[in-house]
Amino acid sequence: MRAIQIRAMVTEDRKLTIDIPSDVEPGEHQVIVVIDEPPSEELAVVAQHGGSLDWLADEPDLYSDEDGEPV
Repeated sequence: MRAIQIRAMVTEDRKLTIDIPSDVEPGEHQVIVVIDEPPSEELAVVAQHGGSLDWLADEPDLYSDEDGEPV
């Protein structure tokens, strides 16, 4: 068993395409796929600038800095 790190492309119809190194023999192989998720900081930037949270601007403010007790 050996690990090969390569880039892959997932198409709109959910097909995975990869280019295998030439030293891998043709035939059936067991493959493990690891999907590298972007860091949460990147997701926050995408959410902030992507417009998916714009509806929050129309929501009323339920609490203010004067609500509750000081800690």
